[in-house]
Amino acid sequence: MKKRYLAAALLALGSSSVFAAGMSCYIDTRAYDEFTPNHCLNIVWGAKTATAVFRVDNLPANYYIDWDTPACAANATTCTAVIRAFVPFKATATLIDLDAGTTTEVSATATFEDGR
Repeated sequence: MKKRYLAAALLALGSSSVFAAGMSCYIDTRAYDEFTPNHCLNIVWGAKTATAVFRVDNLPANYYIDWDTPACAANATTCTAVIRAFVPFKATATLIDLDAGTTTEVSATATFEDGR
């Protein structure tokens, strides 16, 4: 019985927590690109640079997004960056709880190869 109450309490805590928020990304190509959580990887044949698109997911109400890397518009849920082949790029954003004043950081890493 105790285990059931503990599981219910943890589930309730997790569903209202900012830690449910995260970041996903994709490398922009001519194909239909889909966001993947935490890390994205693709091949862009013969390209030296590509555009990575990042998105903050599951953002609770009353939160503000402050993009650290790359520099993007304040409170935008998506952000883009031009990245180089074979060089991982990590995007980070600080999520600010406007009610409690607490913060947490979310991030995702984008990488692409040029098909060599």
